[in-house]
Amino acid sequence: MHVIDIGMTLAAVVTQYPPHVFFGYTISEWLGIVTIIGMLGSFLALVFNRFVVKPITGSVDRLSDEFKDFRKSSHEEHESFHNILDDHEDRIINLERNDAVQDRVLDELTPHQTKENS
Repeated sequence: MHVIDIGMTLAAVVTQYPPHVFFGYTISEWLGIVTIIGMLGSFLALVFNRFVVKPITGSVDRLSDEFKDFRKSSHEEHESFHNILDDHEDRIINLERNDAVQDRVLDELTPHQTKENS
């Protein structure tokens, strides 16, 4: 009898909690759930990539190209202004030299007043 009681107990345990059932679902049911969740996740990732990531990536690429063009044109304008500035500096130096020469010539041509004549 002792053996029969153990057998009955084991049979009761096996029928209550079979080894292939988790939280009331069998392994095949769990695999189906995981497959459905994986397919939904893949579909959502595909939709997100198509309608969110690709347009943003395209916009960022166009913005990057515009920044490159702006940088290039800005550099060209900077060089142009730098050349104009160099030209103006040369002109100012020439004017100062001419002014200094004119001052010397005027000083030589005009009589110097001394304190005694004043």
